[in-house]
Formats: sequence, C-alpha cells, structure tokens
Amino acid sequence: MKKLILILVLAFTVQVSFSQTKIDFFDFVRNFDWSISESDFRVTYKDLLVEQPDSMSEFLEISGLIPLDGIFLGKYEATANAMYNKLFDKPTLGILFNSLNAFDYLEIEKIIEQKLGKSNYFVKGENSEDDMVKTESKRIWIEGNNIFTLAQAKSLGSTSLHLIAEYREPDFRQGYWGDSMDEIKRKEGKPDEFGMENIYSFTTYVAGIECLAGYRFTDGKLTSGKYIFLNLNSDNCIQNYEKLVELLTKKYGEPIGSDKKSTASDFELNVMDEGDVVEMGKMRFDVNWVTPSTTVAIYLYGEQYQIQLGIEYYSNLHQEEMEHDVLKDL
Repeated sequence: MKKLILILVLAFTVQVSFSQTKIDFFDFVRNFDWSISESDFRVTYKDLLVEQPDSMSEFLEISGLIPLDGIFLGKYEATANAMYNKLFDKPTLGILFNSLNAFDYLEIEKIIEQKLGKSNYFVKGENSEDDMVKTESKRIWIEGNNIFTLAQAKSLGSTSLHLIAEYREPDFRQGYWGDSMDEIKRKEGKPDEFGMENIYSFTTYVAGIECLAGYRFTDGKLTSGKYIFLNLNSDNCIQNYEKLVELLTKKYGEPIGSDKKSTASDFELNVMDEGDVVEMGKMRFDVNWVTPSTTVAIYLYGEQYQIQLGIEYYSNLHQEEMEHDVLKDL
C-alpha cells in the first residue's frame, strides 16, 4: 500500500484532459470486471483514457498507471487512475484529491459514508518522517468483494486524499471473515477430522508440504485460520520456511516485519546448520504482513527438539469479538 500511495501522489504531475463522460466512482467500481486484462481495459474504457505527453510515457509504463478522465465523487472531480503493475496481480482503481481544506476533507468523508456506511477498519499512521509520502491515516470499508481504502497523506507540505478500490480475495483459503462454519464446510467439501469446538480442521497440502488446516469461529463467524506443517526436521525446515515466505511475499507484497532471533553461541552458529539450531530451540524466525482485512504471520522455531512451522491468519474486522472470546478463557 505504501508504494501504491507514492505512485498515486506522483501521478498528480499527469496532465488531465476534459471528457464529456461523467461517471460516479462508486458506480464505476461496482460495475467493474476485476478479471479484465489491461489491453481489454484500454479498449473498453477508451473514452475515459487521457492522452499524455511523451515526457510522461516512461513513468506511466513503469508505474502501470492509466490516467482516466470523467470520474467524480459527488461534486468533486479529481485525478482518477487504473493501475496494472507488476507489483500487483490485479487492477487497482483510484481517485485522488489534492490540496484539500478541512471543509472539503469532511465533505468527501461524508459522501463516502453515505455510499458505504461507517468504515470497518481504521489505521493511524504508517510511514516514518523521512519518507517522501507520510500516510496520516487510513480508513477501510469492505463491501462484498470490494475493498475501499481512504488514505490521508502528506507530501511536500500538501495534504491529499486517495480513495483506492481493490478486489477482495478470500481471506483464508476459500473463506471470508464472517462466514459460518456450514458455509466453509460446503466450500471445502472435506470432513472435519478432529471434532474440536468452534474449529473446522483437516489434513491437506500447501506448496507441496503436508499440513493441518484449521478454521476458527467466534460466535459462529470465521475470525482466524491457521496452517500447521507436518513431517519437519532439521534438514528441511529452513527450506520449507523460505519457500513459504517467498510465496506469501508474492501474494501479499513486502512484509511489514521480519525477525530472526538466536540464543545460540557463536561456536554453535559456526559449526551447526540453522536447521539444527532451530531444532535445539535456539533460533526463531517470524515474518508478518497486513492487508486491509487480514493480518498474516509465519513462524519457525523449535521446542524440546520439536520443530514448529505455521502460518496464522487473523481478521482485522473482528478484533473485538476475538478479544472477548480470549478473555472468556482467562
């Protein structure tokens, strides 16, 4: 998301022409075919495309940005874009408002809430003071399979708003947060192998590695998921971990955090492979990602010579229910 916002801020240098076509941003998103290719997009929406000078062609090609005209939000018309970029495996739609005063900011928020209701999720701050673009806050709405993110950012002393729409993939395997257990069982078509209360789990394979997959439900709603990988040893655990991190990074982008801790001595680190140090319980790996709806974490560590490798998925939309569920057990 940080890279996306930076690209969109730079897009303000793109010269916009004027179109006779006027389309509401929310209507545009709700009727959009998220599977459409870039070439088909350019044909389908040729009337909305903005002609650009040659000086902008290289930037647009690298960023994957396609400037659009005639997209508005209420009374506000601003820079609109579609994005097809190698960083993303699906298109992104956005509309940008620059150099806003306090009244305009509140008006735009009011229009969005009239369309989407109260936001599902709020994030305050994201970047350091040294970044070219500092994200002040993000509000996120989930509407069906669409995710809307309203980011307030500061760049070179100017405040801007970026309303970004993306397609929402399933949150964990085939499930969306809030699904019932019956819905998940119907989608998976697998019997429950362990019969644990509020958990639906079974044996499967991920990236060719055998594992247990578990869906956890709070008050009848899906709130988290987990993979526990099997048949691990000191020879394959590092390789399996690195393979999974690479695949997760390909899906979710660069992680927000990555940690490697060791309590082993220098001698142990020099004479032993990392897998052996993990098995001894003297090395641990953790990597984390955050999407608008989900927090993802992968871990690798050893305990009493048993290697633990797992991936956990937590709903960002049901934090209160999950906390209440945990407190009942304390």
